Amino acid sequence: MAKLYEMTDEYNELLSWGDDPDIDETAFNDTLEGLTGTIDDKIENIGKVISEYNAAIAGCDTEIKRLQARKKTLENKVTWSKDYIKNNMKKINRLNIVGKLFSFSVRATQDKTIIDDETQIPKEFLKIKTESDKTAIKEAIKSGQTFEWAHLEKGEALYIK
Repeated sequence: MAKLYEMTDEYNELLSWGDDPDIDETAFNDTLEGLTGTIDDKIENIGKVISEYNAAIAGCDTEIKRLQARKKTLENKVTWSKDYIKNNMKKINRLNIVGKLFSFSVRATQDKTIIDDETQIPKEFLKIKTESDKTAIKEAIKSGQTFEWAHLEKGEALYIK
């Protein structure tokens, strides 16, 4: 991992744990507690570790997008290849071909429902998903309404500039 900051060995150890799924929160926190230096220095250096982790997260997001695009490309090639084989087998009127490694057959599939106009579907054929509107509930509570099934809770967050 390219280092944004120069850090001591103990902080570099924290960085190396970023890719280790076997390190649990307790071990991580114990290591943070064992760091040397003043509290201000520790917090500053942990901030550097957080920056490194955030940079790695951004890199992961970029790689995920790249791999998803590659996956889609490969899926398209599989579909095109299968269509090519199927169309050519139908052209020569051979619905079964047995090769050295693979056997190919063209068969009828189960019926597939095609919807031509979604707006014309009667209600009995619609699935309706119900979910809570947390924004509306929050606004209702803030305006003075009380519910035994919901409440607001204040949280805290650490902001790093």
